[in-house]
Amino acid sequence: MRELFRLAERDAPLRAVLRRVLLEGEAASVRLVAHRIGADPERDLRPAVAVGAGAAALLAAVRAWVLDGPRTALPDLVEEAFALLATEPPPAGTRPRVRPVGTAPRTPEEPS
Repeated sequence: MRELFRLAERDAPLRAVLRRVLLEGEAASVRLVAHRIGADPERDLRPAVAVGAGAAALLAAVRAWVLDGPRTALPDLVEEAFALLATEPPPAGTRPRVRPVGTAPRTPEEPS
């Protein structure tokens, strides 16, 4: 899978096909989320925003995984990306406490 995403970064037609597949998956997910919360997927922005944010987090994790090589496991990056969605933005002028891509995940003994 890593190689597919690496190729898509360099090949515009492949990138377009991959993006179309991802967009179709997002559309299906929007309908599913809308159904689960009893919302109209055409008029209520909540399902589309939630799915869009999740898709962006997932794509950011995949991109980091492709760039980082074998040093970081994709599930760790996905977990980190979704954790970022759940946190409040830091105050202006500060940096969030997020481990850099390629560093080992926290061990259970480490404070959060």
